[in-house]
Amino acid sequence: YEAHERRVWGVDFCPHPSRHHYFASGSDDGLVKLWSTQQASSCLALELRGNVCCVEFHPHHPHLLAVGSALHCAAVYDLRQPAAPLHTLLGHRRAVSYVRWLSNRHELVTASTDNTLKLWSLSPPPPPAPSAQPLVRTFCGHVNERNFVGLATDGDYVACGSERHEVFVYHRSLPQPALRFSFAGSPHQGPNYQQQQQPNHFVTALQWRRNSPHLLAANSAGCLWLLGL
Repeated sequence: YEAHERRVWGVDFCPHPSRHHYFASGSDDGLVKLWSTQQASSCLALELRGNVCCVEFHPHHPHLLAVGSALHCAAVYDLRQPAAPLHTLLGHRRAVSYVRWLSNRHELVTASTDNTLKLWSLSPPPPPAPSAQPLVRTFCGHVNERNFVGLATDGDYVACGSERHEVFVYHRSLPQPALRFSFAGSPHQGPNYQQQQQPNHFVTALQWRRNSPHLLAANSAGCLWLLGL
């Protein structure tokens, strides 16, 4: 696929069985594109005014797509009516690096390089009144000002990385972290243990094993850790 004119930051397949052949991409060229594995050209293009950092389909509603951008905001589009976003989520002070839906809920978590995560409650269509405030909670504790440090959700839990070489786990009901794990302070010493103690290393990616207490974490030293929480 000749998709974008600049770097692509985010891609996501639609998880719904009726639309599993569709996927989305977001790029520094300011475009979000919808694709089908059954054709070579894109099906739809959404033009944003800034760099697109991430995209993610709703796990149960195949027409809903969340987008994070360098415009300090996130948006949710109904791809059946793409002229304007269904929701525009304002409140971050810097770029939105990740968007993740909480499973079985109309709730979205956004991560930003302003050192915060935010939880938003989004009603299914039709959208709420313009005066409604969808922000539920802001999560603070981790450090994230420059890099993409990972974001993962599972049930009521949200995990993110930190530029201080730590993993933070939040519960959706609490603004402070429920758990934290430091790579630098871990007693488990792998073959490149000394390398990963360097202060400039940070967490780069996270993934929950679904319906499990296991969280996979990676860092900028090239290490993988399987955490049991």
